[in-house]
Amino acid sequence: TKCFVKLGEPPYTERYVRWCERTGARRPLLLDLGSDKGKDKEATGKNWLRGRMVVTLEELKGKVKGLLSQGRWEHTLRVARTALELAACLQLELEEGKIETAALLHDCAKDLPLGEQLKKAGYFGIVLTSSDLLCPKTIHGRVAAGIAQHEFGIRDPDILRAIALHTTGGPRMSALAKLIFVADYLEPGRSFPGVEKLRILAKRDLNGTVLACMEHTLLYLLRRGDFIHPRMIAARNYILAAEDHTLV
Repeated sequence: TKCFVKLGEPPYTERYVRWCERTGARRPLLLDLGSDKGKDKEATGKNWLRGRMVVTLEELKGKVKGLLSQGRWEHTLRVARTALELAACLQLELEEGKIETAALLHDCAKDLPLGEQLKKAGYFGIVLTSSDLLCPKTIHGRVAAGIAQHEFGIRDPDILRAIALHTTGGPRMSALAKLIFVADYLEPGRSFPGVEKLRILAKRDLNGTVLACMEHTLLYLLRRGDFIHPRMIAARNYILAAEDHTLV
C-alpha cells in the first residue's frame, strides 16, 4: 500500500503546489511505504544528517529528548542499544549512525496528542488512509518520519521508511526497517509472555523474528476484537511469499 504520500502522475499537481505555497504546508519526500527504493536521489552515502537544526548524533539526542517524556526517552535509548546489539549479532552491513538515527527518531511523535499528530500529518502532506484512522496508535510512526524529514533534516529514505514502518511493518522492508521494528518490540523494557524466546530468536533470524512479532500482535488484536492494519498483514504475507520464493 502506497500511503506516505499520494503518488500519481505527476506526483504534485499544480493546484497542490499552489496550496502548499499559500498555506506554508511542506511538500513531502516521495516515500513509498510499499517499496525499499527511496525516491530522494540526494540522500547518498553518509548524507543522512543534513538538517540545519541537527548536525551530530549528540545534538540529535538533545533535540529528541526535549520532545519526549522521561519514560519515552528511556525507551528510545533502549531501542537504540538493542538495535545496535542485534545488528552486531546478525552481522548486518548497516552503518551504526543510520541505525542510531532511526532508533532515536522512531517515537519522536509518540507523546503528541492525536489531534496534534493529525495536524502535523496535514502540514507535512501525509495522506492518512481510513485504515490509519481506524488504527490511530500507528499514526505516530508516519508523523515521526515527517518530523525527521522536515524538522531534523533527515533525507535518507531508508531511515525515513524505518521510522514510518516501525508500528506496522510493510512489504519489502529493508534490513534497517526490520531491525528497528524488532528492537522496538523486544527492547529490555518490554515484558509479555514469550518475549525471552523472541529475544533469543532475534539474535539469529531477523526475518523469523519479524514474522513472530507480527503474529504475536495479530493474535493479540484478534483476541481483543480490534481492527488490524492491512499494512501489517501485507508485510507478513510479503515475507512469507519471499521466503517461499514466490516473489523475485
